[in-house]
Amino acid sequence: MTHGGDGNLEIGPTSVRTGPASQPTGSTTVYDDVLDALRSGGWTQGRRTHRSRLSITAAIDLVVGSTDDLGPKAAELVRSARVRNHLSELAGAASLVAWNDDRERTFEDLVSLLSMAAIAFPDD
Repeated sequence: MTHGGDGNLEIGPTSVRTGPASQPTGSTTVYDDVLDALRSGGWTQGRRTHRSRLSITAAIDLVVGSTDDLGPKAAELVRSARVRNHLSELAGAASLVAWNDDRERTFEDLVSLLSMAAIAFPDD
C-alpha cells in the first residue's frame, strides 16, 4: 500500500485470498469477478484508474464490459448500474465512488462488501 505523491492510495496486485478454504468454488458471481479484478490489477482511490490499479467502479465496468472502443453498450450499462446500486445499498452509501475514495476505507472493506453482495445478490 502506498500513498502517491498526489495523496491517492494505491494497493498493488496481490494473490492473497481471504475466506474459508473449504468455500465452494463451483460458481462465481459478478462480485467475485470484481474482487478478482481488484486483486489482480490492484486497487486505487482518488481516481478511476492508475496504471493497472482500479477503483471499485472501474473494476465493475471492466467485469461487465460496459464500454469498449466503440463506446458504451446499453445492456452492460444497465447491469453495471444495478451492481453499483446493490453495492451502494449494502454499504449504506449514496455514492459508491465516494465510498471507495474515503481515506478510512481499506481493501478489506472492499473484500467484505463484495463478499456480502455475492451472497445477497447472486444473480447479478
